[in-house]
Amino acid sequence: MKYRKISIKKGIADAVEEFVQNNPRFGYRSMAEFAEDAIRKRAEALGIISTISGPRFIHFNVYEDHVSIIDNEQPEGKSWVDVYLQNGKAWCDLCEKHDCDHTRFALGLPKVVDALTAKGWAVEDGKVVRGPL
Repeated sequence: MKYRKISIKKGIADAVEEFVQNNPRFGYRSMAEFAEDAIRKRAEALGIISTISGPRFIHFNVYEDHVSIIDNEQPEGKSWVDVYLQNGKAWCDLCEKHDCDHTRFALGLPKVVDALTAKGWAVEDGKVVRGPL
């Protein structure tokens, strides 16, 4: 993959770098990732490049203790996300939360709901109502 350099004002660069460092929950690892994501979204909105087609989430696999999905809206394009199902709760390793878009997607998959229900969990509308009995 080839890259090109761009110049932006120092004040903007400093603000973005500070934001990236202080807000890891948004998934940006560098100012370059943030800038590329911002440019891509604006270019899509203006019709300069076509939007990425397909669903935001893709279910990859179900394991004994977690569900692996791909989130197509993460800064690097396709990002791997694991949602762990332990101790009566779901946990997203990307957002580091018990309740987010990733946990709700994973808990909305029929295969996951059926497996958890068989183990005594109660899941409704993409959320754990009750952990295993």
